[in-house]
Amino acid sequence: MSSKTYNYERLSQDTPVSFRVLELLPGADSDPIRCYLHIANWDDHPEYETISYAWGDPNIQEQVICDDGVIHVTKSLHTALTHFRDRDRARFLWADALCIDQNNLSERGFQVKHMKKIYQNARKVQVWLGSDDEAFQAETAIRSIEAISDALYAKLGLQNAGSNHHKKKTYQELLLLRKDNLPTPQEIGIDQGSVYRALAWFYSHRYFTRIWVIQEISANEQREINVGAFKTTWDRLDLVASYLGIEPSLVALPEFANAHCWWVSTIAEITSLPDRWLSILYLASNYQCLDTRDVIYGLRGLMTLGTEEDLLDPNYEKSLIDVYRGAVEAALMHFQNTDVLLYAVGKANPAWPSWIPRWDKPMLFRNPFRFGNAASFKPTGGGLASWKIDKDANELSLKGFIAGRIEVVETYNQRWFADGILDVAGERSKLKLAWTKLLQNLSPAHQTPQLGEDTLTSMAVALSFGFGRILNETERLETLHSFVAYLLLVFEDNRGALERYIPPTLLQDVKASDGHVFGKPVWDFDYPDASIFITSRKMIGCAVSTANVGDNVFVPLGSAYPLVLEPHVEANGQSHGILGFSYVDGLMFGELAETEVTNVMIR
Repeated sequence: MSSKTYNYERLSQDTPVSFRVLELLPGADSDPIRCYLHIANWDDHPEYETISYAWGDPNIQEQVICDDGVIHVTKSLHTALTHFRDRDRARFLWADALCIDQNNLSERGFQVKHMKKIYQNARKVQVWLGSDDEAFQAETAIRSIEAISDALYAKLGLQNAGSNHHKKKTYQELLLLRKDNLPTPQEIGIDQGSVYRALAWFYSHRYFTRIWVIQEISANEQREINVGAFKTTWDRLDLVASYLGIEPSLVALPEFANAHCWWVSTIAEITSLPDRWLSILYLASNYQCLDTRDVIYGLRGLMTLGTEEDLLDPNYEKSLIDVYRGAVEAALMHFQNTDVLLYAVGKANPAWPSWIPRWDKPMLFRNPFRFGNAASFKPTGGGLASWKIDKDANELSLKGFIAGRIEVVETYNQRWFADGILDVAGERSKLKLAWTKLLQNLSPAHQTPQLGEDTLTSMAVALSFGFGRILNETERLETLHSFVAYLLLVFEDNRGALERYIPPTLLQDVKASDGHVFGKPVWDFDYPDASIFITSRKMIGCAVSTANVGDNVFVPLGSAYPLVLEPHVEANGQSHGILGFSYVDGLMFGELAETEVTNVMIR
């Protein structure tokens, strides 16, 4: 066997038509993997299939003999090539680790830029999940997926697994619309432990959490899923994942605790948002990649871009901060608003600029994103963003106005509104103490602690982040009543403590309200602490992070939400850090739009 490293022939980068196709030579399973690499261009219309796979551990490598040289690939790709190799004829494929010179950063960036086209023009996308396990669960998993999908296709009235006429809605959306009329696992015939275990094993493959999968799967409708000796289609896989993710009797099963059904079903949602590519990055932050720059580069082909597209051109000589800063600049240019700053998380890393979102860290489903639609708020009354970036200093200069200084602030957590906490006596006691402290500190004075109805309404609406839309007076009143009804649930065994802060007439008015609906939805994971505050203008607001007395509420031009800014003491308050966005009742519809505009420096 050759020990000489394969020497890649240079690809032309003058035009985007040059790439390599792998000719996988025939052989038996035990034979070494042998191949040729051919330079092709689109004008020749080469026929090939792409391999979509998870790289796996980069430290565990196998040899591929290419011409008279050797290329080292991960064990995952090696097993994929062994699986897809025919015994009696060559097969033409494309696999990133072989067809791109990984040591040539310039070529790597150039090829990644055109990755979507490579997958789009393939005859088929071959997904390799890996070999069967020791319990031989692959066959059970695939047969179960086909049985469940057949039942669901029939129930949904779809023609067949390859039918594409439903694609205006994702499978997840279709099932949610008909969730009260879906067959039970018993009706489908999958209520067996072995089936559950096989499905859980299948959907627990790390492949489904890869950032690159999103683009690779969405680029081509001919997608075959291979695991061990068995295969199915992506359409079936997606449909069943959506079903498993919403069927109540299955969601709670411990077997599915590590299944990646959400990741599978969310890919279709992500790929339907090319014009809203900040939402793409937000959802995709929950996926994984070996090189964190690929959160941007791996999704670039899905984004609708204009003149700013060069800012997102793959360049692996750039640092992570440079790449993510380029995404911020591209968003500011493309959308002409400051929505990109809503994804910044603040103090997580003092060495990281506070205004550059960490798209490589999972972003939690919380306001305003949890309501699904773009917010209708215009705290500046409209207009476009005005900004300037100092790339050397990693500073952002924003025009806007200071809406007030935070004078009173208390911490709260979204988990407080989960029904499960109210149902546990010990947790309810902790919750009661927390709300007592919060109500006490937000009261006008300890001598007269009772909060007025207007104040309580502002608290309720702010805690709900205004539901992302304009609320009429009836809706504001309903929000107040559900909030007070929620507090009554918290103080169920000590109503007298609550009467100290809530007017008795209001407590009577909410008898017909349901406190369980307030603050929903709440998912079953840990939320970071948030803040409720009162500003120097006596406005009540909520921020998605912990704020402090002395922080400023800043409204950038072209913004949908105010930002909470922390003055930097070492800079005498001349620069600030973003702590997160906020909702401030009485500010969101341009009520203070005539306030004097100033420049704020953010680091």
